[in-house]
Amino acid sequence: MAYVYRNEPPISIQSRSPVHRGAAVLRVYGDPAYCLEGDYWTDRDSKGIIRFDGRSRRIHFDYTTALADTYTTHQSR
Repeated sequence: MAYVYRNEPPISIQSRSPVHRGAAVLRVYGDPAYCLEGDYWTDRDSKGIIRFDGRSRRIHFDYTTALADTYTTHQSR
């Protein structure tokens, strides 16, 4: 799976967090498949490895409720 994004922070903070773009290429694995892992990079010259190894079947609309949820995790490969 691959994605690209554009982040446009509010004008009031763009002096410390300018508009930027990035992308990632992620592999999907597990049985059942629910772990995502891969590389990301941005035009701010940041890059690294990103990994998502937990999931919830619930849909969250804000960070607070997502943080309070419990997640099924995938065992490391």
